[in-house]
Amino acid sequence: MGELLYNTAGISSYAGAAETINGTMDVEPFTMGYLDYSIPGGIEYSITLSNVGDAVVLTGNAHATIDGNCVRCLEPASMEIESDIEGYFANGPESDLEGLEDDEYEFIPDDGIIDLYPNVLAAIVVEIPPVFLCKDDCKGLCPTCGCNLNYEKCDCSNKIDETNPFAVLKDFFKDESEDAEDTSN
Repeated sequence: MGELLYNTAGISSYAGAAETINGTMDVEPFTMGYLDYSIPGGIEYSITLSNVGDAVVLTGNAHATIDGNCVRCLEPASMEIESDIEGYFANGPESDLEGLEDDEYEFIPDDGIIDLYPNVLAAIVVEIPPVFLCKDDCKGLCPTCGCNLNYEKCDCSNKIDETNPFAVLKDFFKDESEDAEDTSN
């Protein structure tokens, strides 16, 4: 995993001190579930770190172009993602952490150096949709012949495999739709 280290010494002298940092963070390709993703241009970030007395609060935004494969047609796909970055780094165990869950903060180590990489990466990763598509109206692959229905047409959907146990359902709603047509006249 990468690192994006920041030394809090510059803002630790008094409450209210703040610093903004900008840059681009490189990210190795990663897998979520069964899908592989890459961020070839890295994650662009703008982060403000503020000393709030007993902690350093991290706020900002991130932008990245995610590359992966469409889950419907398996073609390469890209998506622009913008997201907010947040984090809470407590000065020590004596900090006021009331109301915060254990996973909502980290402690600043004795050397004052914190790693912002997980916060920046998480901001982008949580915005990746569970269904990654090349386009919203992707038609996907034909489940019978495998052709990409975005580029080709096939007549597989017109063929009924009579050996398929579900073939008996082909006329299941036919009577109801005919009845509906008769009552609308």
